[in-house]
Amino acid sequence: MCETRNSFSLANNIKNTSDKMILKKISTFQRIYIPFRHLMTSSTENCQNKTFPIDSSPENLKRTKIEKEIEELMSDKSTSIFLPSKIPQKEWPYLISLPSRNQRRRFYRYLKNNEDYADREKRKKATRQDAYLKRIERNESNDHIKYYLGANALFTKIRRKSMSKFYNHNLANAVLFGQKIVFDVDFEDEMDRREHRTCVSELQACYQMNKLAREPFHLHFCNVNYGNEFFKNLVHAIPHLKTVNPLVTVTSDSYLKLFPKERLVYLTPNSKVDLVYDADDVYIIGGLVDARPKPVTMEKALREGIRTAKLPIAKYAEVDKNFYPNLIIKQVLKVLIKMSTCRDWKTAFRELPEWRKEKNNS
Repeated sequence: MCETRNSFSLANNIKNTSDKMILKKISTFQRIYIPFRHLMTSSTENCQNKTFPIDSSPENLKRTKIEKEIEELMSDKSTSIFLPSKIPQKEWPYLISLPSRNQRRRFYRYLKNNEDYADREKRKKATRQDAYLKRIERNESNDHIKYYLGANALFTKIRRKSMSKFYNHNLANAVLFGQKIVFDVDFEDEMDRREHRTCVSELQACYQMNKLAREPFHLHFCNVNYGNEFFKNLVHAIPHLKTVNPLVTVTSDSYLKLFPKERLVYLTPNSKVDLVYDADDVYIIGGLVDARPKPVTMEKALREGIRTAKLPIAKYAEVDKNFYPNLIIKQVLKVLIKMSTCRDWKTAFRELPEWRKEKNNS
């Protein structure tokens, strides 16, 4: 008879005892081992050969299949160089959701590129740290007057904290008096995982670009779904969004509730109307990255009865008049920032990358 059987019989024989400590120990024992009671037998042979339950959920089975697939790829030298050393735990749900082997292989290469990038950044950081220590040692060994920032210098060093205060002061003025720019982030279902990340990085670049502008806009992130993965990634990229005073507006409400409809203008490349810049208008930029451009923003603007316009690139920029390039989010904002200060489209379109002009002139 196994000891486990004796333990359960002991638990039944102490019903009349008043020793609470013994009862507590036995209840703990039962709580741990009773779920596996069907594995505990009186046969010595069965006690030695007992097995534990296996999770047979579809996710666990798919993960086991993927792990075997990774082992096969690791055994092949031609494919092992494209595999990461370890798959992060947070990436497993997405990896399990990929239906085909080719999609998983592309994702392995993506993780490998991220891993290599992190390693390069570590090496660069170590190199900069070594150069900094050598520079300090060299400066301390000099007997003559030390001339560099932080010692004897014609100009004083402007600290990063001082610059941050200056830019935040400009953003505070923009919240009170600046022109409103809306980012419509209601297109999560129109993008895949890669496009999500690209969109988040572009919105992060827009936030930084606007912060450094001479006359920044008051940015609004509208139609926000606080519980989805897109917003979590956005907060991770722009930590100021979760502070008490982020100096931008983040709301789950629609822009139709925040501004009069007659002031709203949705910027979309599918519009037939060239934009006439007006500082009193509220321009809406779709928070959308789509490798296969579709008139999603145009359809939404027409459905909501909002005016639409496109940047007059063909009229003022050095591009082919029969071709209208689809600008990315940060390029649209960059042109608007320049236009708000110079009020000249030709000057504003100089912010476009040179490759577009050369490509369209060829």
